Amino acid sequence: MASVVKRLLEDPEDLCCPISRCLMENPVVASDGYTYDKESIEAAWQRKRVSPMTNKPMKKKQVVPTQDKKSAIVDYKTKTVNEILKILPRIHDRESITQLLQRAEGFVRPYAKDKSEQGKLITLLHLKADLPKDLRGDAIPELLRLLSEREDDAGLREVLKKFGDDLAHHVSELSDDMLAKLHALAPSEKVSSMLAQELACSMAKMKSAAGVKSLWQILKRLAATCEAAEAQSGQWCAGEACGLFLAAHPKFKADLKDLPLAALRSTNVFMTDASKASARAMELFRCDLGLPKVKSDASVLAQVLLERSKREEKAQKQKLLMEAYELDESDAEIRTALIQVLREALEGSEGDFDKEDMLLRALFAENDKIPEDLLPKLSLKLKTLPPQHCLALAKQLSCADRKVDGAKVAVMAAEGFEDANSARAAYLSAFQMDRQNQDAFLGVIDACGFAAEKCHQLECRISEMSQLEQKLKISQQKQDRFNKKQQEEITNLQRELANATETSGTLRRQLLGQQDRLAKLEQSVSTLRHNPFSGIRF
Repeated sequence: MASVVKRLLEDPEDLCCPISRCLMENPVVASDGYTYDKESIEAAWQRKRVSPMTNKPMKKKQVVPTQDKKSAIVDYKTKTVNEILKILPRIHDRESITQLLQRAEGFVRPYAKDKSEQGKLITLLHLKADLPKDLRGDAIPELLRLLSEREDDAGLREVLKKFGDDLAHHVSELSDDMLAKLHALAPSEKVSSMLAQELACSMAKMKSAAGVKSLWQILKRLAATCEAAEAQSGQWCAGEACGLFLAAHPKFKADLKDLPLAALRSTNVFMTDASKASARAMELFRCDLGLPKVKSDASVLAQVLLERSKREEKAQKQKLLMEAYELDESDAEIRTALIQVLREALEGSEGDFDKEDMLLRALFAENDKIPEDLLPKLSLKLKTLPPQHCLALAKQLSCADRKVDGAKVAVMAAEGFEDANSARAAYLSAFQMDRQNQDAFLGVIDACGFAAEKCHQLECRISEMSQLEQKLKISQQKQDRFNKKQQEEITNLQRELANATETSGTLRRQLLGQQDRLAKLEQSVSTLRHNPFSGIRF
């Protein structure tokens, strides 16, 4: 077998170029009559224009391709490749296998565009992929690429089945389209998950709505199928990946019911710790998913807590629902679930229930009142119940023949009101419920004192207003007299102006008459000057 290997690794002398001593790729006949590889003879002629074989001058750089030699070389390569493929399964020497594969690959690759030769290259790559990891190179990704180009799904499935465990070293070299195709053809859940993880990392940088939706579908599927394996490996965690996705896309409408509990827990953590989320995103997705710029949405976190409460142990359910309600009091489902849990806790307690404030707050938000069957069970150890709810509760207690307790709660309401009027009204209600309540009594006394003081202030104000009104009347009278006097003066002036106007008219008429007489005199004078005796009468 060693001799066969040696023969297959050596090139026949008659097919080798006498200059390079290697198998010719483009054989040509030169002017000296010898056959050379075209590239070698042209390089030699550039250095020295003599025949490499005879050392005689070569006048012209003229070479003629030889098809016969070319065909012989192609036939040799084909036979050699076929023989290598035939004997390789029987060879066990690692070095010999490597050398033979490299030789066969070198012969086939230049003609890989031809489908028949491409098939040989695929066979060689299969054999090369079987070599130890340090010798196989890029055989697996190239094999996948060639099979994908040929649309050979069966071949791809075979490669994934055979080399799926080794594919992890090459997934980062594959395109998104290739990853998606392989993911669809994956023969096992392990390989499918590995490809999906890489595809998710690649798609994590996409911003389009379609890309975000596709990424979510991949992560959701991984979370549903890989949870058990992740718990052991502690590496790429689909549950955490889902949590990071929801933290990065708070407005994405995700169906939380499809997520495993681990994913919900991760979502809870990452939505409340941005720095931790960013760091973990870099580990899982090789990018931060834009988390540093994302504004958290309390209502989304509330929904995560609600879904967790449905699956966690009973001991944690109450805590989760209370956190959810604090984040989003307007959500009816959260409120209803919280009321149910807290009612059960109240009915099962023996006076040590410390969540009455939260229960009453939720009940008032739900129905504006407390169910009558619940009133006798309340310990009324209230700390954070809003004053308006305290006052409403007090009135209900009073109607349920718990007037003493009602008065106490009404006093709490009065102490909680910031508005003084509301506080005094609450004290008055408390005193009406229980006239023995000292705080209510003092509150009413204070309210009465305040009312008296207020009345006194109002009386003083009324007196001040009356005095001001009187002053205004006097001032108005003075103003009226002044206005009357001014009007009389204006009337007199107008009368004088009319007289002056009339006198002026008379004087104007007199002036005009005098001007006419003067004009006649001037005419007479002029006539006398020209004819002194004409107009004189004695």
